[in-house]
Amino acid sequence: MIDAKKFEELISRKTELLAETDVYISIGDFISSNINRCKNERNYSELVAWINALNDVTAKLKNLDGELEDILKQLKEMG
Repeated sequence: MIDAKKFEELISRKTELLAETDVYISIGDFISSNINRCKNERNYSELVAWINALNDVTAKLKNLDGELEDILKQLKEMG
């Protein structure tokens, strides 16, 4: 028997994670465009700051992906 409350919680968390992932992807796109701008302008001090920011966003996306994998596995096991 499926635990309806647990199922609803997992679906809700999955939706939240997907939305959060979309936000971080947009932030990453913004950062990438600034990295390209800095390379073109040869503004290396600002470039380092943008690269560090992109590393942070990438790490966050990796964590979100792991969390999403866990939720999808639990959902698969439920039904």
